[in-house]
Amino acid sequence: MKIDFQGTKLNLISNTEGLDQSKKTILFFHGFGGTAYDWKFIFPSIPENFQAIAIDLVGHGKSDSPTDTHFYYSESIISQIREVIKSLNVTTPILCGYSMGGRIALGYAIQYTNEISALILESSSPGIIDKKERKNRTLSDSRLSERLETIGIEKFFNEWYEQPLFNSLRTDTQLIEKLLGSKSEQNIIGIKNSLKYFSQGLMPSYWNQLNKISVPILLISGSLDQKYCNFNRRIKTILESAKWEIINGAGHNTHLEKPDEFIKLVNKFLKGFS
Repeated sequence: MKIDFQGTKLNLISNTEGLDQSKKTILFFHGFGGTAYDWKFIFPSIPENFQAIAIDLVGHGKSDSPTDTHFYYSESIISQIREVIKSLNVTTPILCGYSMGGRIALGYAIQYTNEISALILESSSPGIIDKKERKNRTLSDSRLSERLETIGIEKFFNEWYEQPLFNSLRTDTQLIEKLLGSKSEQNIIGIKNSLKYFSQGLMPSYWNQLNKISVPILLISGSLDQKYCNFNRRIKTILESAKWEIINGAGHNTHLEKPDEFIKLVNKFLKGFS
């Protein structure tokens, strides 16, 4: 299924044949370099009264990778998600995002909190407050995007997953090889532009806007990912009603490292919307 946004096609996959307006909708957003298919593992486990829809974010998977860079800024991506929701004719969906996808879901929830039912954020950051740190992150991501163009997709993602953030992921040789294999099919223009223009240095910092969110929130992080555990701890101090779950023995990508535990947490949360 493809939806048009200002001439750019966005690809979606679903766990149902066609759209079922009688079911509650949960929209899934993948992380940087991922695709909608990253979420297929959870589709068979979603309760029957829900329909699951995952989107290839702009520049990823089977969605278009426009050269026009404005499509990759956070404001445009949020508008793209709103167009998807309107085109699907679904009301008050639940949003679930991992890492970069979580930043998109969070930005959408802040801007359109009355138009969603709930929010699930896996290993996600509300952004960077400090101006100097924002500038440094912008420069760093810009340099990385140039390196991507120089060395190519395969070598870039091999280096990307050498980051300490993914230490636990790399301990599973088969898992990391499968993950890296899926990256080779990505469009280099889309990945480069996503990295550069949806940088945490350029996106708004949402820390001071978190209290605008008026819907239930589930926060998920891995016990081995202290950086994002600290983020969730800070979010909890602002949004006391948010539910924070830690998956033991998992790092940044909890749904890939511990899929069964991730499914249990999501389904437990969804029971409140049956």
